[in-house]
Amino acid sequence: MSPYENLLGLSHEEKLVLAEGDLGRIPDDLWERLCDGCARCCLYKLFDTAGGVIYQTMLACPHLELESCRCTVYAERHQKAANCIVLSPANLSELTWLPETCAYKRVQRGIELPSWHHLVSGSRDTVHRGGHSVKNFAVSARAIAVSDYPYYIIRLIGRHRPERNLTFCR
Repeated sequence: MSPYENLLGLSHEEKLVLAEGDLGRIPDDLWERLCDGCARCCLYKLFDTAGGVIYQTMLACPHLELESCRCTVYAERHQKAANCIVLSPANLSELTWLPETCAYKRVQRGIELPSWHHLVSGSRDTVHRGGHSVKNFAVSARAIAVSDYPYYIIRLIGRHRPERNLTFCR
């Protein structure tokens, strides 16, 4: 039995595509629906150019609406936000900072989606109620000086001590 057989709102064909685990074959509309809405990809990451380490911050893109964890300029996000990450099947394996709960990573690995994922629960709110989104801790970067970004680091991705050569991570 496929781990995606009981997903809500998907056709039999869409469930079969997910079961294959080949993200490159997922149609764009299914790719968009697969997103769990956690908005962790919308948090700024800083890259230590000296040590090659990525630091997660609690700073969210100014276009992220923090209550819903939805982008306010989604259709134009790559034009309006220079640091907006393009999540695609082609670069997914390079984005090591994505959480293990990320639906894209889980499908790629053939792992079932968590109970709080909207395709399982039937509600886009379960990601927030379960504490899996950035809703309750993210801060908009809108009024934060770039020089202050290191003060908002919340997690080291990898093992390394902080350096001062920090730049945006893509």
